Amino acid sequence: MSPTHPSVDAGIPGPRSRLLDERRRAALPAGLLSVAPVYASSGQDCFLTDVDGNRYIDFAGGLGVLNAGHTPPSVVAAVREQAPRMLHACSMDILDESLAAVGRQSARGGADA
Repeated sequence: MSPTHPSVDAGIPGPRSRLLDERRRAALPAGLLSVAPVYASSGQDCFLTDVDGNRYIDFAGGLGVLNAGHTPPSVVAAVREQAPRMLHACSMDILDESLAAVGRQSARGGADA
């Protein structure tokens, strides 16, 4: 079932996030920082759930999830289909055929055109 609203049950940050933040501070450079000492464990639709079970509306996911949300079934299926072949090719170094396919779709007005 999809979440329908944010919820905070364990405080912010919760005990598991505090523990992970202590470990991060002890092991990683101070320059690696975040605006909140909260550690995500999963995402669905527009929500992120942290390691303590608190659920937030993800206003910071950026281009990674902005258009489709977290874990949309069509994107998950496409990743499962593509992952055994190749995960990423940097187009500055070598092109892959998906770039040409996107160009063709764009020129026709989209995937359904």
